[in-house]
Amino acid sequence: MEQRFLEFNDNRRLAELYGVGRKNLSDLEKLLAIDIIDRGNILKLSGDKKNIMLAEKILRGIYDQQLSSDDIRTTIRTITDNDNAAIDESVINVRGRRIQLRTANQKKFLQVMRDKDLSFGVGAAGSGKTYLAVAYGLSLLTSGAIERMIITRPVVEAGENLGFLPGDLTEKIDPYLRPIDDAASEIIGQDQMKKLKESGQIEIAPLAYMRGRTLKKAFILLDEAQNTKRMQMKMFLTRLGERSKMVITGDGSQTDLARRDEAGLKDALKKLANFPEVGVVEFGIDDVQRHALVGKIIAAYQEDSEK
Repeated sequence: MEQRFLEFNDNRRLAELYGVGRKNLSDLEKLLAIDIIDRGNILKLSGDKKNIMLAEKILRGIYDQQLSSDDIRTTIRTITDNDNAAIDESVINVRGRRIQLRTANQKKFLQVMRDKDLSFGVGAAGSGKTYLAVAYGLSLLTSGAIERMIITRPVVEAGENLGFLPGDLTEKIDPYLRPIDDAASEIIGQDQMKKLKESGQIEIAPLAYMRGRTLKKAFILLDEAQNTKRMQMKMFLTRLGERSKMVITGDGSQTDLARRDEAGLKDALKKLANFPEVGVVEFGIDDVQRHALVGKIIAAYQEDSEK
C-alpha cells in the first residue's frame, strides 16, 4: 500500500480543494478506493500507488486552479483518458507554460522537491539543476502555494577582488546573481519578473544577506552551493521556517574555495543525507543539456582528477 502526504499552504484555497462538507475528498475516496485523512492543510493519502498518484494530480490541479472541482468523476475520466492515470512527473507548469523535463534525474529531482522540505541537486554542470529549481519555485509562487521566493548565491571572488571592481555594491555583485535573474525572466518574462521583484515576492540576494532571518511560507534556493563554507551552510540551513521549502544546488568539482576542507556543500551532504525529510539527487554527464561537447569536457576533467 502506498502512502503520500500532501501539504497545501494557502488556507484560502482549502475550501475549494476539499469541497462543501469534504465532498471532493469523499468522492475521491469512493471512486479511487483510497483513504484520505485531512489534518488542517495536510492530507494523508493511502491506497494503490496508481490511484494515489491520480488523486494527487487531481488535488494539485484543483489547488493550482488548473482543474475544476465541479465533477470529480468527470475529472478522473478525462485525466485517465489523457494519460492513463499517471501523474505528469515530466512537466513543470508555470502560468500555462509547460517546462519539459528530459532526463530521469531531472524527473527525480522534481519529485524530490515536491516531497521533501530540504532538497539537494548536485553534480554535473549544465544538467539543469538551477533552471529546474527556479521553475519549480516559480510554479509554487504563481499558484499561490508560497508567498515569496528567495534565491541566493555565495559571492566568491574566483580570482578577482570585489573591492577593485567598479561601481557600488549592487553593481559589484550583479554578475554573480545575473544567471538566476536570467533563468527566471526566461520562464515568466522580464516584465513579470520585474513586477514580482518590486513587490518583494521574488528576492535575489547574496548569501550573506540571509543572516539573522527566518524564512516562512517561502521557497528558498541556494545556488552554486559548492562555494559555501561550512559555517555559511549552517547559517543558511537554519533559516528554514514554517511552510517553506529549501533547495540547494551545486557541483562539488567546480568549487572556487581556496581550502576544500571548508566545503559547506560536502559537509552538509555528509551530515544530512540520511534524514527522512531530506532528498538528494546526483546528476551525471548523461544529464548535461548543453552542447554535446560539454559532456566530453566534463568527463575528460573527471578522468584527469582521478589520476
